[in-house]
Amino acid sequence: MVNAIKKLLVGIVLLIGIVGVIGISGCGEKEVVLKDRIEISTEFRNELNTLLENKDYDALAIATVRDMNNNTELNAMYYFAQTMDAFYNDGNMMNYYFEQIPLEYKEHYGKLLKEEQKEYIASLQEELDAEKTKYKDKPPVIGETKEQLKTSSWGLPYDINKTTTGDNVSEQWVYDDGKYVYLDDGIVTAIQE
Repeated sequence: MVNAIKKLLVGIVLLIGIVGVIGISGCGEKEVVLKDRIEISTEFRNELNTLLENKDYDALAIATVRDMNNNTELNAMYYFAQTMDAFYNDGNMMNYYFEQIPLEYKEHYGKLLKEEQKEYIASLQEELDAEKTKYKDKPPVIGETKEQLKTSSWGLPYDINKTTTGDNVSEQWVYDDGKYVYLDDGIVTAIQE
């Protein structure tokens, strides 16, 4: 569940970041003008569109890299594919790649990127909801994490007693009806009913 929450937060941060990038695109940036030295055949364009529809960004980048400097549209597709690959794998480079997309394609690919991010965040939310539901009707279990305990049928305690010694943090979660849960470093170690 912690991973699902982290993924959701990363997705939201990336969405906010790219909205900012799209909003400032064109502000003081130098536009590199490419000359279209080659034409894209109908067959190749269909192949590229299929890769784009299937969200096969690795294959799209490979298909466009060879001639990306000979055609503006191929250049845009290549950098969009790299943007999406960075979105899923290395968010640090996402803004860099997006900024490389030629200006006349930024709005189009910006919309595609926003749609993809919304879908991704929705899937993370579904994952998080499923994780919460999984534990909602279950009582606390020894070995589960603090996050799982919060979503158990006992929910949040009305009081938490915390003891810190050296490198260890122990907690006693106090519930109604004389129920207690004991945690060491965020892991449930004992349950008292």
